[in-house]
Amino acid sequence: MPLLTSEDANTTSYSMYTPQKIQARMSEFMTGLQRTIDHPCVHRVHFLYNQSAVVEYVKVNLKTNLHKLVFHFVPNPQKHTAYFEFAYDNLQGEVAMYTPVDVYPGEGFELINKDVMVKNKLMYILTRHGKKEKDCDMQKEPSSNSCSNNRYMGSHDTYIFVPIGKFPPEVKKELSVLSIDYGVENMSIWAFRNLGHYKVTNPCKVLKVYHIHCTGLRDARRKRINTGKNTGMARPTDRLD
Repeated sequence: MPLLTSEDANTTSYSMYTPQKIQARMSEFMTGLQRTIDHPCVHRVHFLYNQSAVVEYVKVNLKTNLHKLVFHFVPNPQKHTAYFEFAYDNLQGEVAMYTPVDVYPGEGFELINKDVMVKNKLMYILTRHGKKEKDCDMQKEPSSNSCSNNRYMGSHDTYIFVPIGKFPPEVKKELSVLSIDYGVENMSIWAFRNLGHYKVTNPCKVLKVYHIHCTGLRDARRKRINTGKNTGMARPTDRLD
């Protein structure tokens, strides 16, 4: 999660937005983080950062369950591989979830069976849902409600896996990109499936994650990076095996 301030309105990334809109986006980030931390199936949240000011901002703005939160400095948390590297280095044998700060877990997480995930070398890469939020109805956003056979468009947000052994170097090389770019999830599906030899599925029909993005604010530098050669898809399913 970047720490966005009114000064960001003067940058290439956010020049089309007002300081008020930027602050509203930070509020969405904090709402998503708070809901993730409050989820009963989430035992610890590891927050990767490289802006020291963001630590104090988060501590001041979170209201509950701060004891679940651990901060970790990394050189570049925008690197997609940073989160997988952290999990393989620090969360061996645990069920790990990597999710954007504006996508939070909802129903179904008590159904995750670590033994089944390990036995079948499973990785879930979930398509998000939308629900009624304070400032908008995310159910009306097509890109946030594509967890169905007729609406699926290849969009995914949340990664759930059990890191065992080393982060596959072939996967790391393929995914040495920025996490904010379009298509990174499709590259991830392809890489973990074909290079890491994971069984990659999308049980978003039973494991629900929700997107909160009423502001519509996005980094203008984002670009599409996947190609026909490294694009993976995982259609919605209700199976966890």
